[in-house]
Amino acid sequence: MRNLDDRSALQRLVKDPELFLAEVWGQRSAHYAGIIDRPLVQIADLDALFATSLLRVQHFRLVREGRSIPPSDYIRTPGSQGPPELVTGAATIFQQFTEGTPDTARITDLICSGATLIMQGMHRFLPTLGSFCESLTQELGHVCQANIYVTPPGEQGLTPHTDPHNAFVVQAFGSKQWLLRDGDSESELTVHPGDVLYLTKDTVHSARSTADHISGHITIGVRATSWNTLVKTHTAALIDELAGQIGAGDLPAGWPSTPERADQQLAQLLTRLSQMLATTETSQVMDQHLDTLRRRGNRAAVIGSIHSHTSPRSNHDDDMG
Repeated sequence: MRNLDDRSALQRLVKDPELFLAEVWGQRSAHYAGIIDRPLVQIADLDALFATSLLRVQHFRLVREGRSIPPSDYIRTPGSQGPPELVTGAATIFQQFTEGTPDTARITDLICSGATLIMQGMHRFLPTLGSFCESLTQELGHVCQANIYVTPPGEQGLTPHTDPHNAFVVQAFGSKQWLLRDGDSESELTVHPGDVLYLTKDTVHSARSTADHISGHITIGVRATSWNTLVKTHTAALIDELAGQIGAGDLPAGWPSTPERADQQLAQLLTRLSQMLATTETSQVMDQHLDTLRRRGNRAAVIGSIHSHTSPRSNHDDDMG
């Protein structure tokens, strides 16, 4: 029997990636019951983020029935704390830089009163989820990012809507009742822990937590790269290269009244560009894009990436001081 740890990220979500990409991706929604055997996120992980004060106002928000709750209702600003004589100067500057920290007591009260907590960009904060999204990015060839939605029993955070991207919904804890509409086809289903929903960018959807428990799901959004973007990026790189080769920086001053020189430079640039595009190896373009995805996924390794390209100097490199 194959070790479950050997499965790719996409296999963990849909079981048969080849069948999924051929018959489901971009065409219709799909439900995969109980496919996630190891949780990507647990309640304790989310509580730990609030306990460490890593989160700021741009990382989460609260909504109720599709309406955003003002951040002032659940954000504690550092500059507003302490004796009046201290809430000036340095405290004010600190407040501007931190942009406010979560007031966990207020957040708890709001969730208990029916609000849904939306935690944005959680692939940056939770290592297990981040590694999974990075693996999925490499497998699909599109950037994958994760938000988390926590809804109290019997409540609905967002009204029916579509997203501008394909998405995988992973039920982490509790259960939710989903309403899906693909074109003229409408369906309702209850999603339990370990279940996965695939939603196309055209799938109208909404979710309501079941009445028995608080519910949380992960939405892994797939930010697809279009052919338009890929070709533009490659062509722009060629233009920069050619402009340097032929010394074509700025348009010559006065070109509207004497356009001959500008016409000549443009003709030269377009001719050379056409030649380079005609001889472009498609595999090279795709490899460059894949390399960009890999470097993007490794952006957190700032010091490590430098260290790996640095030759050892001596045995004293690791000495302190």
